[in-house]
Amino acid sequence: FTGVSTVTIPAGASLASFSIASILDAMDEPVESIVVHLGAITGGGFEVITENSAANSVTTTLTNTAPAGADASRTIAEDGSYTLAAADFGFSDPDATQSLAAVRIDALPASGALLLNGSAVSAGQVVSAANIAAGLLTLAPAPNASGAPYANFSFSVQDTAGAFDASPNVFT
Repeated sequence: FTGVSTVTIPAGASLASFSIASILDAMDEPVESIVVHLGAITGGGFEVITENSAANSVTTTLTNTAPAGADASRTIAEDGSYTLAAADFGFSDPDATQSLAAVRIDALPASGALLLNGSAVSAGQVVSAANIAAGLLTLAPAPNASGAPYANFSFSVQDTAGAFDASPNVFT
């Protein structure tokens, strides 16, 4: 007998049970042997499946490919400020189901201030995508100063699975 069965493992589940219909062949057999082969495995695109036929087990390990950010440059009027948006961080992720979760500020501007809801941001601080979308992250260059580039800071984007970009980017 050769058959095909589909097993769906719900998100967050650690196991799934399934039944295989046997053939009533009227033979007196003390043990039936069943061989299971994995065919197409589909899902979120970030699973690693390991089949161990000796142990009769299948292990699913979730992996997460780190996202990438992109450098950005904006022109800000002298004595003005700039409200940062998600697009300023150039988020991309090979895991199609992932999106921008947060931005870690790796280094602060040497001149001016990076503010979250009016309070100074510190190096290493993680700012949520929700706060960025709400317009709470602003860059305020020092008064009466200008130059190109001026008020740079570096950042790393984070995806919704928790991974940060391994190579920080720069906003100028």
